[in-house]
Amino acid sequence: MADTTPKTTDERLESMLKAFMREHRSDKRKSFILRLLMWTYLIGSTIAFVIFLTTGKESPANEETAHIAKIDVIGQIKRKGGVAAYPTIEALAKAFESETAEAIILDMDSPGGSAAQSDLVYRELLRLRQDHPEKPVYAVVGDVCASGCYYIASAADEIVVNRTSMIGSIGVRMDGFDFTGLMEKVGVQRRILSAGKNKVLTDPFLDMDPEVKAHLEQNVLAETHKVFIEAVKKGRGDRLVADENVFTGLVWLGEKAIEKGLADSLGSVQTVIRDLGDDLEAVNYTNRPVRLLDWITGRAVEVVSTLASDAKQPQLEF
Repeated sequence: MADTTPKTTDERLESMLKAFMREHRSDKRKSFILRLLMWTYLIGSTIAFVIFLTTGKESPANEETAHIAKIDVIGQIKRKGGVAAYPTIEALAKAFESETAEAIILDMDSPGGSAAQSDLVYRELLRLRQDHPEKPVYAVVGDVCASGCYYIASAADEIVVNRTSMIGSIGVRMDGFDFTGLMEKVGVQRRILSAGKNKVLTDPFLDMDPEVKAHLEQNVLAETHKVFIEAVKKGRGDRLVADENVFTGLVWLGEKAIEKGLADSLGSVQTVIRDLGDDLEAVNYTNRPVRLLDWITGRAVEVVSTLASDAKQPQLEF
């Protein structure tokens, strides 16, 4: 009997300890679930509030009554994660084809971006204007309308700017990185196989051949710049002042941009709407999906993804 009593006591203590640990783990799980539910509620409420504010900013007008179609061109112009060509073209087509949309406003605030995406929107806007000459198009600029943004704006009937809006930057750039110095410091060599001596001409881990650099400058950048200049001249016509500095990549503030023929008048989205008629209100036709991740993390994700993309290959941009 004396031998079994301590053993029984140990078993009881072990059983009590196990029960305590189970209860402790259960409490931790409950606490974690509670915190998770709380954060889910807070994030969900914030998103719902943002949606409410966003939809509430638009006028109560609808597509069935006479109205002004408004399309946002806000942010970097690029195929993914920005102002993309095809959703913008779809919004333009819908606005032009609407029997009750009497005018179209492009609410523009962008530093530019993809040359190809900008050109797609520009050409489609010209085509739609030709097919629907009765509907004027106003490009209304907020803080900035540069490069690819101005490329698109030049296809509008009128460009309306603020006194402090930055306009222009008619030029082309090709971004990339040079990691050769870093590789030498860390003692890493690049190994790559390719067919065609210039297949890897823009590899950031290899020195750029001067001949390749000259080829890109003459046959890619210069040619794309020529396309940009021709597009602006076609869109603005004889409103442009004869000044070659306009096409060097410089930017001007609102009133000076008007003097250069890059813009037509001072104003805002609200002043354009008032001038078009007191009985007309704006309906937003923007066809741009909003990502949940952007609401939660803000611009940080876009910046990181852009840097990662630029590190892989050079980008041809307006």
